[in-house]
Order: sequence, then C-alpha cells, then structure tokens
Amino acid sequence: GAKTPSGVQAGTLTITGLATSLSLSYNASAKSYFSPSVSTPLWTASQTATVVVTGSADVPAFSASLVAPNPITVTSPVPQSYQTYTISRAASLNVTWTGGVDGTATLTLGSSKGPYVACSVDASKGTLTVPAAFMAKLGTSGVFSVRATSTMTKNVGGWLMQFDAMAVKTEGTATFTP
Repeated sequence: GAKTPSGVQAGTLTITGLATSLSLSYNASAKSYFSPSVSTPLWTASQTATVVVTGSADVPAFSASLVAPNPITVTSPVPQSYQTYTISRAASLNVTWTGGVDGTATLTLGSSKGPYVACSVDASKGTLTVPAAFMAKLGTSGVFSVRATSTMTKNVGGWLMQFDAMAVKTEGTATFTP
C-alpha cells in the first residue's frame, strides 16, 4: 500500500513545459518543497507540464506529466472594483465563468466570522450555484475566489505522489448584503 506522508526528501523536483521551467529544492526545516516566486503566469492556456523527481534514499526517482488547466474567467458575479465583490445573502449565488476546458473549478466563499464553503465542479460546466439557505448564513464580509485546478496522482515504489496545477484568476474580498 501507499506510505503515509511524513515530509521526506525526494531529491530535486524540476517542472518543465511551462512558460518558465522551475526547480524546487527541499526545505528541511519546513519538511516541504516550495516554488520560487514568479512574476508572470507560468501558463496562459492548457498545456502539459512534466515533473521530474531525482529521488533520494527514501523516494525513488520518477517522472510524470500533468495538464495545467486552462485559466477561467469569472463572468458573474462581477466585482464592483478591483477584487471587491458585493454579493446578496437573500438569494442563491450563481457563479459563471468562461474558459473552463479541463480540471475542476473550485469556488471558495465564506464569512470572516462564520460559515465557509468550497465547492468543486468540472471546469467545463461553466457554472456553479450556492443555495440561498447557505447564503443566508453568511456574515457581512468575507472572501470570494474561483480557481481552476488539475490533479495528477502516481504510485511510485509504494509512495502515492500527488501534484496539483492551480490557476487562480479571481479572488478578493466580499461584502454580503441582506
């Protein structure tokens, strides 16, 4: 069976096939890998990325491919200003987008002091609705975001590896009105 993750070192991770190639090194104190900061999008349309892991004494070397998802553009709700949304608590919230080709679209919505929800659907659907019963429970302010994600898993020598490519294009603060 698959081993339980414990923050082990797997060598160097290299990701190619995107606008910029990335090399991720293990951070021993955090027991994790971190992506270097980039100032431009790594992809602007669906494309295949290749992940190469050099391996270590604990984790075998391997490579795998992952389709980075086409970024989506939210068409509703429309922000009132840059990354600021006003959303009614009195009705269901219908979120729509374009550009969904592959992967999943995930809506994250919640109050600063109250309920929070993350809903995912196939990105190609182009729509997701949050029921009025949930909307009514929200406080007066919080967060709103929608992202596209593709996930790849691979079993390598008893290790279950998971890689996610995420395109976050819409996120911001929300004011929830009665």
